[in-house]
Amino acid sequence: MGLPGTQLWAGPKGTAGPLPEALMVPSWPFFLLVDAEGVVRWRSHRFDGLPETAQRWVEAAERAAAGAPAIGR
Repeated sequence: MGLPGTQLWAGPKGTAGPLPEALMVPSWPFFLLVDAEGVVRWRSHRFDGLPETAQRWVEAAERAAAGAPAIGR
């Protein structure tokens, strides 16, 4: 089973590289949910909870696109 979404390689410096430092990733594995505006909405060392959280944000984005209020703002 592959991981859904985008996976990134942090480069030879690992968690000391510029991307992990910018996103405050302390160690591997680490999961981030980033919305369409680039805002980190969820972060964890565990995958548990990510699918449900992602589904809530997708539904909120769909409601916002339809003109209804979004969540989490």
